[in-house]
Amino acid sequence: MVKKYLAIVICLSAIIFAGSCKGESTSSNNTPEAIDTANDVIVESSESSEHISINDSFEIGFDKLEFGELEFDELEFGELIYEASHFKIYDLTENHKPKYRYIIYNSLGDIVKDTTMWRQPYINYIFDETALSILWGVGTGTYQVYYYDIHEDAFSQIFMSVIVEGHDMIVYAMWIDNEIKLVVQNPFDPLLFYTEIGINCIRAVNPREAIRDIEFVDEMTLIVTYLSEDKSGYKTETIHIMQEN
Repeated sequence: MVKKYLAIVICLSAIIFAGSCKGESTSSNNTPEAIDTANDVIVESSESSEHISINDSFEIGFDKLEFGELEFDELEFGELIYEASHFKIYDLTENHKPKYRYIIYNSLGDIVKDTTMWRQPYINYIFDETALSILWGVGTGTYQVYYYDIHEDAFSQIFMSVIVEGHDMIVYAMWIDNEIKLVVQNPFDPLLFYTEIGINCIRAVNPREAIRDIEFVDEMTLIVTYLSEDKSGYKTETIHIMQEN
C-alpha cells in the first residue's frame, strides 16, 4: 500500500514539473528585442540570428545623464512626428511630461539605434546625405550632437555645440590651453582631419557664445564672425584651414 502511494506521488510530481518547464519555454520564445541600457546596444531575441556591430567610437563620451536616455516599453511608439529613410522620431509626451523616441536604420533597414529621451531630438541628413546628425538641447544656447555614417555603419562620439558641418568636417569652439579655439575635424576619425585655430574673440565662459557665425567657402576656407576680444563689436575673418602635422 505504501509503495503504491509513493508511486502516485512521484507521478504527480513529474507531471507538475513538466508543465512548469513548458510554461517557461513558451515565455522565453516570445521575448521581443530589448535595449540593453547598460551597454546601449540592441539585444536580439532568440528568433533572430542577426548581430549589430557598433563602432567603438559610439561609446566614447556617452553620458547617460547628459544624453537623457530613459527606459521604455518597446511597443510604445506614440505620435510619429518625423520620418525619413534612415530614421523615425516619435512623441511620447504624456501629462505635460516630455518624452521622445527615435530609431536609426542602416542602409539595409536594420535598427542600429533605438532610444527614448526627455529632450526632443532633431535629426538631419548631412554630407550630401551620407550621414545623419542627431542633436538635442541641454540648456540655453547649448546642445549636444553625434553623427551616424550611413555608408560605414558607424557612430561618432558626442560633441558640444557644433557650429557648422560641411565637406565631411565639423567646426566647434572650445577652451584649449587657456584660450578659445575653433576645432575643425572629421567627426568619425580625427586622424583623417583635425586642426585647432586660435581667434581673438571675447573670453566667454561658453565658447559658443563668442561666435556669431561660421560658414565654409570651400573645403579649406572658413569665414568666421566673432565678438572681438576688446568687446568693440563683431569681427569677420577669413581663415584658411591647414591640417596639423
